[in-house]
Amino acid sequence: MKTSKSILIVEDDKHVSGMINRLLSKEGYGVDVVQNGQEALNRFKDSCYDLLISDISMPVMGGIELLKELRKDANDVEIILITGFGNINDAVEAMKLGASDYITKPVSNEQLKLIIRRVFEKQSLISEVAALHKVAKDRYSFSNIIGKSKKMQELYDVISTVSSTDANILITGDTGTGKELVAKAIHFNSLRNKKPFVPINCAALPENIIESELFGHESGSFTGAVKRKVGKFEFCSGGTIFLDEMSSMPLSVQAKLLRVLQEKKVERLGGNESIDVDVRIVTATNKDLPDMVSKEKFREDLFFRLNVIPINVPPLKERKEDIPLLANHFLEKYNKANNKEIKGVSGDVLNDMISYDWPGNVREFENIIERAVIMAKKDIIAEINLPVDISTTLMHEGPKAILANDQIVGSGLQIFMENCEKEYIMKVLKKFDGNIKASSEYAKTEEKTLYRRMKKYNLSKDDFKTTDSVSASIVRSQD
Repeated sequence: MKTSKSILIVEDDKHVSGMINRLLSKEGYGVDVVQNGQEALNRFKDSCYDLLISDISMPVMGGIELLKELRKDANDVEIILITGFGNINDAVEAMKLGASDYITKPVSNEQLKLIIRRVFEKQSLISEVAALHKVAKDRYSFSNIIGKSKKMQELYDVISTVSSTDANILITGDTGTGKELVAKAIHFNSLRNKKPFVPINCAALPENIIESELFGHESGSFTGAVKRKVGKFEFCSGGTIFLDEMSSMPLSVQAKLLRVLQEKKVERLGGNESIDVDVRIVTATNKDLPDMVSKEKFREDLFFRLNVIPINVPPLKERKEDIPLLANHFLEKYNKANNKEIKGVSGDVLNDMISYDWPGNVREFENIIERAVIMAKKDIIAEINLPVDISTTLMHEGPKAILANDQIVGSGLQIFMENCEKEYIMKVLKKFDGNIKASSEYAKTEEKTLYRRMKKYNLSKDDFKTTDSVSASIVRSQD
């Protein structure tokens, strides 16, 4: 079976070179043969090979000299050396100089095929990793943070400046503005870009799990810890940890995180060993952390450690001049995903999008465009269903005004009902300070149903707790 791999054999013994040539040709490789290192160098001036198989001892130029010359010219071709049993030390020395492997005479057909297969598998893996790294770097380059407005240009400047540093960064901004995209852009444009980028959603991890996830644990350190677990800080050493929704991190874990920042060491749960870690920390929140600090809901010392370089991602309503650019970007994306050829949006649709305040920001904008592309019957999007800010209308105009509003009626029953449901749930949660049991009883629905609807609308019970109820829960946790 023919492959695209090419191999150059460098061997002065015609019997050996002929045997290897026949073997590898049958395996489907493209094979050329020369008799010494100087001939091999001449071949490399005009041709490229995926692999070179060379004898160590040859007249004119041997295998080790050939290896040195190739590496001197920055040629990283894979090289397998053939050596007699008495010259194994030479082969080992050649491995240190950059040879891929060696094989002793008499050459075993099966062993040679195995070594070649292993070398090409390694070569393929390296190429794949390099390609994935390039994709990741391209994906999170500045060109993927869309916007030409003044605020976005300022954001690009900040990212460009801070990427080359190791300073801790706190990214703030409303939900859906693209805080994680900014964190990834910082990482992939930094000197740490070949090391892991590990995102952690602090709000998604229960308090009894987050410490183990961050710092790891030893076997037997708690019920269910059947084996050692390496924490994210240890795994990510050399890279970047992105702690999203940082405001949700429990106070007990905040104290341990502060120690990691100060000492650059972690200890696994149940362990006594301090492990050195070299991690850059980028955090994000849509909450007012200074306000949480003043209410003793967030550690002040940790806040100052994290907030070395603050970055605020502007909401979409403050950069509406970017809406046409965003529309084109997402049209292109979802045309490709859905095999469509939508050319653009109508003037009326563009005006509607610019008039809308986008409480869900770019994430909401993207979802709306995706839905519009899927539902479009023509090559221009002539209408679009935008959600309505029901809460504002209810507060200022009352329920009858909602139904009298042509835009709301035109938005469709499903969207209207969903907005009403979300507003109702928010009011009930606020009435009972985020207490799920009391809220579900009042709403005459099961707790699991309420949780499911809250998840749909991206609502958290903590958002509806009053200062007194939050303070009380903190006191209980400290007790």
